[in-house]
Amino acid sequence: MNRFEAWLNHIATLAVGGTGLVYAWMTLLLEPEDEFALMNHPLQDEVQAMHLIFAPFLVFSVGMVARCHAWKYALAGKKDRRRSGILLALGFAPMVASGYLLQVSVQENWRNLFYWLHLGVSLAWILGYVLHQSLPKEAKKTGFSADFLGKGRPSRP
Repeated sequence: MNRFEAWLNHIATLAVGGTGLVYAWMTLLLEPEDEFALMNHPLQDEVQAMHLIFAPFLVFSVGMVARCHAWKYALAGKKDRRRSGILLALGFAPMVASGYLLQVSVQENWRNLFYWLHLGVSLAWILGYVLHQSLPKEAKKTGFSADFLGKGRPSRP
């Protein structure tokens, strides 16, 4: 994976994750000033629209990372950050599917289910992404091979 692909993934994750967290804050923690307001914040629609506009870039960048990073490392047998990468890959599909289903569902009980599912999986995915990025990259550079919890063990020569 080259630097452009890495930065595209980081920026897309930051844009989608950031707008999603702001939207969750607006919908869950804010109270509307007017009792008859349809939204909790005047910019709530704009934040949701930005989240939906940025989301395809994240899907594209994760697909690119899967092709030129994850698959390549799996075939090469590299074990560094493998567990956190697998968890990211497994969590991505439910995150995208619940976000899509949230947009197309019309019954309130289904919308609530998809909202909470999307929020939970997305929070886990963001934390997993931060964990994956913070673990040591290569045993050669650090002298350690990272497992899922970040505990190191000496690498073999």
